[in-house]
Parts: sequence; structure tokens; C-alpha cells
Amino acid sequence: MISDKLGLRKHLLWTITILLILFAPFFIFVFSPLLQVNIIAGALVGGLYLGIVFSSGSGAVEAYIERVSRANRFEYGKVRVAGCVGWALCASITGILFGIDPNITFWIASGFALVLGVLLWFSRPESSNSAQVMDALGANRQAFSLRVAAELLRMPRFWGFIIYVVGVASVYDVFDQQFANFFKGFFADPRRGTEVFGFVTTGGELLNALIMFCAPAIVNRIGAKNALLTAGMIMSVRILGSSFATTAVEVVYLKNAAYV
Repeated sequence: MISDKLGLRKHLLWTITILLILFAPFFIFVFSPLLQVNIIAGALVGGLYLGIVFSSGSGAVEAYIERVSRANRFEYGKVRVAGCVGWALCASITGILFGIDPNITFWIASGFALVLGVLLWFSRPESSNSAQVMDALGANRQAFSLRVAAELLRMPRFWGFIIYVVGVASVYDVFDQQFANFFKGFFADPRRGTEVFGFVTTGGELLNALIMFCAPAIVNRIGAKNALLTAGMIMSVRILGSSFATTAVEVVYLKNAAYV
């Protein structure tokens, strides 16, 4: 609701960017010491920070980019390709540096957040002419409210979508968060496992970038609903398949096959 109400204004993005800049100080000077003193308090504070900045923040950023893409008539999926390529490069670099000193990766993250802040400062997204005309006519002046949001609860399709998000997207997020530890279990040296995992993730994200480039055409061809069902099926196959995997090679195949 907040993101939709702000439109192309960058208030929410600035909040997320500032929190990202504080990534290294938070992990090194707050989160890590707090876990050593009280693991429950550390988990609560860390969960709150990560939830706001990454789980919710990434969705807010992607929603903003998607809104800008619609206003300027270009496909969001092709923009998402750049994110996949960046993720691919970071995965390999992080896999190597994490075995040397995890703090290095945290400071790199804060450094790139500063770069994001500079780009955000100079960016000037503009609404399309048609959007400006609609605003002038008052077509977009209906504000979101709790009453409007509450009306969604009466829609069966909305509840179906909620079940999908909780049962597929949220479960897959938990699986993905634990996947690195699961993958390292196939190696005698955990540091070697982390390094290999970085390279595997790089390959997977490059495949993901290719799929993202083609995603608009695929979604337009089969429809958004069928695309969601297909994605859910692929995620389920990967999760169930990983539980039966006995070697790292099988896990790598399942991980990369999920992108294809």
C-alpha cells in the first residue's frame, strides 16, 4: 500500500538504501556481538533488519522498477536480467571471500549500497504522458485505505493467492536460505563447499538471466496464472528432488535445472 501510494517518488527507496549502507556496521558491530550475548535477542534483531531490508525491501524495489518500466513502456523482465547478472558475479566473489574473511563481503555490500545511493540521487524517473493526463483528470486520485485493503479479504481469489505465496514463495525462501548449509554438507571442507556453492550459484543465475530475458514473451504466451503454477511446480520438484539427492552433482543438476 505504501509503495503504491508513493508512486514514482523515492522516499521508500531512500529508506532501504540507507539501511543497506549500514549493512556492514550492523552485521559486524551489532548483530554478531548480540548473537554471542543472547542468541534469541540477536535472532529477533537480525530477523527484523533482514526482513525490512531484504525480504520486504527487495519486493518494494522490484515493485518500483516495475512501475517505472510500465510508465516508460519497457519490459521489466529485461531489466531484471541485470540483477541476475549482478547476483551471479557476487555469488562467485562472495564464495571466495567468505572463506577468507566474511567481514570483507559485508563492507563490499555497504560500498555498493553507497553506489546505489549515488545512482538514486541522480535518477529522475518521469511518468509517461498518458499517466500525466490521467492524473490531471483525477483518474488516479483514489487513495488506498484500510477499508479498501479489508475488502480484499472478501475475495476468494485473493485468499487463493495468499495460500500460493505462503505455500510456495515463502517455503521456497526458507529452503533457499538453508540450501547453502545443505550443499556444504557434501564436502569434507566447509570452506571448499562455500567456494563451490558460489560458482554453482553463478552458473544458475546466468541461466536465470537468460530466462528473465525471455520471461515477458513466455508470460504473455501462457498467461500470468499458468506462469505462477509452472513456477510453483518447478520449485516443488527442486525441493523434493534435493531431499533425495545423494551427491553434490545431483544437487547442482537440480539447482540449475530449476532455472531451465
